[in-house]
Amino acid sequence: MDPEQQEARKKELERRMNARSEALKAKRLLTPRKAKFDASETAQIFVDFTGSPESPSSPVTSYDTEDEHKKQFAASRRKELERRMNARSEALKTKRLSTPQKSRFDASETAQMFLDFSGAGESPSSPKSTVYDTEEEHKKQFAALSEWINHLVGTDFYDTSEVDALMAKTKTEATKFLRDMLISAGKPRGQPETRTKEEFNAEAIAKTRKLNFVRERASTMFTNSHLPSEINRLIQTDSISVRPDKKVFFDIGLQTEILQLFLSFHPIWLEIGLEIVTGRRLSAAPKNQFIAKTTRLIRTYIISDPSILDSKKYALGRTKSIITPEGQTMLHKHFMAKVCHFMVAVELMRSGNLVPQVKCLFLKNSSYKCFNDVFVMLSREVLAGSTNLPKLLKKIGFAPEFKQGFFEEYDYSVSGNFTKTLADGLTLGKVVEIVAGYEVDHVIKMLRNPGGDRLRKLGNLKVVLQMAESRGIDVRDVKPELIVACDVDTILEVLWRIISFYSVSKHPLHAAARGFLTRRRYAKEIASFRTQKPVSSPPEKPSDDRDKAATVIQAAARGFLVRRKYANEVVVHEKQTDAACIPECSPEEREKAAITIQTAVREFLAKKKHAKEVPSHEQQAIVKCIPDHSSEDREKAAIVIQTAVREFLTKRKHTKEVPSCHEKQVECQAIVKHIPEYSPEDRERAAIIIQTAVRGFLTRRRYLRERAIIGMERPIALGADSQLPIYDRTVLGLRELLDNTFKIRYIAACKLAQFAWFSSRCAEYIVLNNGIPIIVDSMNNVNRGFGTEDMLYHLGSILGVLVKSRSPTVRSEVRKQAAVIVDTVFHHMYAHHKSERLLPNLADTILGLFELHVSAEPFKKVTFQVRKIWEWCCKLPRDDCRYQVMCQVVRALESYK
Repeated sequence: MDPEQQEARKKELERRMNARSEALKAKRLLTPRKAKFDASETAQIFVDFTGSPESPSSPVTSYDTEDEHKKQFAASRRKELERRMNARSEALKTKRLSTPQKSRFDASETAQMFLDFSGAGESPSSPKSTVYDTEEEHKKQFAALSEWINHLVGTDFYDTSEVDALMAKTKTEATKFLRDMLISAGKPRGQPETRTKEEFNAEAIAKTRKLNFVRERASTMFTNSHLPSEINRLIQTDSISVRPDKKVFFDIGLQTEILQLFLSFHPIWLEIGLEIVTGRRLSAAPKNQFIAKTTRLIRTYIISDPSILDSKKYALGRTKSIITPEGQTMLHKHFMAKVCHFMVAVELMRSGNLVPQVKCLFLKNSSYKCFNDVFVMLSREVLAGSTNLPKLLKKIGFAPEFKQGFFEEYDYSVSGNFTKTLADGLTLGKVVEIVAGYEVDHVIKMLRNPGGDRLRKLGNLKVVLQMAESRGIDVRDVKPELIVACDVDTILEVLWRIISFYSVSKHPLHAAARGFLTRRRYAKEIASFRTQKPVSSPPEKPSDDRDKAATVIQAAARGFLVRRKYANEVVVHEKQTDAACIPECSPEEREKAAITIQTAVREFLAKKKHAKEVPSHEQQAIVKCIPDHSSEDREKAAIVIQTAVREFLTKRKHTKEVPSCHEKQVECQAIVKHIPEYSPEDRERAAIIIQTAVRGFLTRRRYLRERAIIGMERPIALGADSQLPIYDRTVLGLRELLDNTFKIRYIAACKLAQFAWFSSRCAEYIVLNNGIPIIVDSMNNVNRGFGTEDMLYHLGSILGVLVKSRSPTVRSEVRKQAAVIVDTVFHHMYAHHKSERLLPNLADTILGLFELHVSAEPFKKVTFQVRKIWEWCCKLPRDDCRYQVMCQVVRALESYK
């Protein structure tokens, strides 16, 4: 649909809406008021009936007797009264039939207007004729609108029915259920689960992509935070410790309490938080299997640790059922570290608003409403008496103030009674907030908790309608009283108007293009899901040809080195032989020879000095002959000389430039004469073509960059559930850093950065396998292009973790390699000094080296880079992160030297 047709349809929609409003106003004016009783008429009837004197207009009748007269008069009056009452009743009926009913919204008309505007042709079942004719059609429309609202507000993003059912049970039933889950989680699993068809539909793939994006951002936030390392330090110094009489890894009752604590968190925070802390991907569980998978993950990697149990120093026996005292201490430290890391990860995700549609941190039926409740439970059941967990975490900067209330727990989804759900104004307010483009919670924070109060619901609806009207939604004639009264036509009318506003601002071609691209993308992803392997295959072993080639290269290199060493030794041997062949002289002869040599040398030096002094003597003699002039004479002479020199230089420059300028002027005139004169329209078309080409080029380059980054990050998410031990994965990542392919090196850098942040043991693995020289070499081999900044950021993060590590092995190796690290880091800081992301990251590594008290010699070699970076950063605003971090580096350098 072209813009002219779209504008015409828009005008047609406005005309129909105005016409309808005018018709409603005309109906209200033409509607007669409610019929009132005629008091005078009723009084006259009463007087006539009681035998009052006849009026002049009453009929006169003669009767024989007085009794007959009264009877006949009463009968006639009774008939007259009945006649008048019947006539009045008929008049009221006629008025009631002629009076139009109370004006109600015709939702079918608005629906048909929306369909007409959107370009859909009328069908035999168009809303204008049949949509709202029957109650069955009402139910169908309610179901469709409910699904649209649920998708709009995002309540269908994550299913919490299984955990809600657990929270709805009694305490005894829930405890028994979780105990059975823990016991079954300790048993070995049977056959691996196969994928179902539900995982390959478009909706499941879209949700998976959203969750992967949230996982990536949450992992980045957790990695960049200083809190995990500070928590590890507190645990290593025993500031946070478990009560000595508690054995978390054996006590099923205590494990049940801990599991209930974890399951009290909202499932999306629970799933992503556990994946970040454990480094294990919680695969998509089928329906009613989320609790089982989560229980197995918590029991295996939070309450226990396979790497600790595999060590004979900490666990004994074939089934690892005998835990030594050292093993008990290590398991308790591991448990407290994971619990604290989980709380930090969850709070970072919530405060970062990674999932805007999920406001609650805990489930609605959970007994936990804030982190203080979690601290109380841990202090009561697990922690030692000397550990004040909230105070220790507050010292390192973790002091969450979130407390879950009514609006965080409110369910904006539409289910059950459609009209009653929308009558309180909260769900309708959320829909208006999203459709009208307001900020998150801008409309909701202006509403009140209905609490079953009609006045509060009415106030909420008035606020919602005002906010909708301020953004151009036509709801001026909508009465909130009808919505509170659950009037079906009014509610459907409001929703159709919101839908029409929601679709007016979008061109139909946009929806068609998005639909085509979405279907094509889903088809590709479904194909990739069907063809990909469920478990990453182990690295291939080098073939015999590679072994032979490596042997030949090594033999050639070793032969060259041996031959060079042999040649050097031959030269040294010849010199020693020549020295041995010199005849021995007596001391007197040696003294005479030395005197002769010294005499010749001194004679040569004296002649050389005399040759330099002779011209100076001659110049002094000439200067003495020059007459002594005053300063004014000298100044005049200097001016004359300078004038002559400048005149000469100007003439020479003019003679060179005049011919060239004349030739260029002639050429330009000839070119201008042959240029045809174009109209403003032609120039505008030419400018549009040039702008189109440039914008297309920039868009394609940006698209290629984003596509390259997504292509490099996708294998990271697919390989997160690898079954290889962490040591082997670390060694494999270091080998991949030496690969010639940039994509492989990028993936390896991302994995190693995650490993180093997750555990200090991984940092030791990197150092023990000569990782620092490999990382520095990889940083030096990064060229400018797509993903360069991201690659350097991950490598710099690894160096930052190693520099700040508390392990003696890592600190010793960092001190040895300090010179190489300083040179490489400052080189890239100077090369990427404009990057708001990379410069603070690398500067953090330098500040960590200052804390290690490394030698000051490496910093003396990078003064040029420091000066240039500082000169550029001084031009930035004072609140810029690059200026602030360079201030810290410069101050540290000045005090360090």
